[in-house]
Amino acid sequence: MVSPSRRVNKSLIHMRKIIVATVCVIFALALSVTAAEGKKKAKWTDEQKSVHKQMLEKYDANKDGKLGKDEKVKMSGEDKKAMAQAFKKDKEEGKKPEKKEKKDKKTK
Repeated sequence: MVSPSRRVNKSLIHMRKIIVATVCVIFALALSVTAAEGKKKAKWTDEQKSVHKQMLEKYDANKDGKLGKDEKVKMSGEDKKAMAQAFKKDKEEGKKPEKKEKKDKKTK
């Protein structure tokens, strides 16, 4: 026969396992939700789409729809400036605003 204290220990261990499993499931769900939210793409403007299409037509040697490192190296200075100008707004929006210094308030 099993002693009452042994039954209590087994039930405590069982409860701990259930709690740990539940916490792990909740944590995994939270991670998957935040990962899904983070994958949202920014929509390009018509200007950005047009510039990107032109650059792909000119420099996409392997026709994979992307500009690789070696393809970007072959871009002319003028085209690099055009790309930078078209996508400049996205970079500016992504920056965090500068923090203003808080003035110390003197208490009387």
